[in-house]
Amino acid sequence: MVRHTVLGSSAITASAAAAVMALAAPAMAQFRVELRTIERTGQTVADANDNVLDFAVQARVTNDATLMFGGVNLRVQMPGEAQGRGTLARGIISNSDGTYSNALGISAPGTVSGLAAQYRYLFSLNSGFNGGINSSVGPELQDPTMQDIVGIAPYSAGDALTGVPELFTFDPNTGDPIGPPGGMVPAAIGNQYFGARGNWVDIYRFRYTVTDLAERTVQVNPWAGTTISTFSQLALADSVWGAQITANQRTADNLALIGTTFDVVPAPTSVGVLAMLAMGASRRRR
Repeated sequence: MVRHTVLGSSAITASAAAAVMALAAPAMAQFRVELRTIERTGQTVADANDNVLDFAVQARVTNDATLMFGGVNLRVQMPGEAQGRGTLARGIISNSDGTYSNALGISAPGTVSGLAAQYRYLFSLNSGFNGGINSSVGPELQDPTMQDIVGIAPYSAGDALTGVPELFTFDPNTGDPIGPPGGMVPAAIGNQYFGARGNWVDIYRFRYTVTDLAERTVQVNPWAGTTISTFSQLALADSVWGAQITANQRTADNLALIGTTFDVVPAPTSVGVLAMLAMGASRRRR
């Protein structure tokens, strides 16, 4: 089972999640989940002109059209990138109706950010599941030698799930959500929101502002200890709708982790600038 850290007095988090995440029969081994970190605008260089990079952690399920991405216990790491060399922050990811936002700005204090709306169930119960930036989250320990976001734990259930557009109807008398027939997610919704059939979906967004422009290459990687879960249909447990987890995997055969890099390019020194100007003037005289 995907391990979700319980913080402080968050017994409701553990019990609610456990009720919904009961294991069903394991899925066949041919399925594959891929997690990758990308820079959302295609930026590959941080320099004095643009030192801000906007990243997304994306997920998709391949090789099995019946399965969708249900949740993960994840962290994002920048090995060797000292914490004093830049600033990490969560990025805006979803509109209030659950659709993806194109906004790249950082949300105002108190605004939900980081996790995609369809995966915010655990975060709505305990904010610690939205990831600790360069800080430990319960027993999930931050690595002081690098920049990282620890304890990112998205899971689709409750209001986060029922808010997915066109997935649920609602009883006009009670307002209770009514799931799709047989708990089956329509293909188009699975593709757009749950990474089905090889379609990448953003599950987490974050921003890195480089403040030290010393020359280097920076890796941005999903954590090697990541555990993922998949589901094939929805289930109702203890009055909470959730993804009925069919498999929890962390093996090379079933999980691929794909990182990215960017280069930090230092600003030219004043001496270097003067030398280049002098060289240009000399060439013009000749």
